[in-house]
Amino acid sequence: MKNNKFLIFIILVLIITFGLAAISMNLYYQNDAFRTDLSAPRYRDLRKDIKRQKTEAISPNGEVDQKLLDTVVKKMKQYSIDISSENIFNEEALSDETLGIEVGK
Repeated sequence: MKNNKFLIFIILVLIITFGLAAISMNLYYQNDAFRTDLSAPRYRDLRKDIKRQKTEAISPNGEVDQKLLDTVVKKMKQYSIDISSENIFNEEALSDETLGIEVGK
C-alpha cells in the first residue's frame, strides 16, 4: 500500500510538471516572447555578429541637478517618440532593428 501511494505521488508530480511546462510554452509563443529570445537555436549563427549599442549611463551615485534632469527628460522624450512611432501590433515591432539589435554591422 505504501509503495502504491509513492508511485501515485510520483505520477501526479510528473503530470503537474508536464502540465505547467505546457502552459508556460503556450504563453511563451502566444505572447511572442520567442521573437526576442536570442538563445533560440535559430540565432546560433547570428549571435557572434550582434554588437551592443553604446549608451550613456547615468551614475547611480552622482548628484541630481538640473543638468541631469534635463538630460533624462530629453532621453525619455526621444524614447517615447521612438516607441510611439511603432505599431505595437505589427510583427515588425519586434524586429531586430526596432529592438536596437545590430546584426553583422
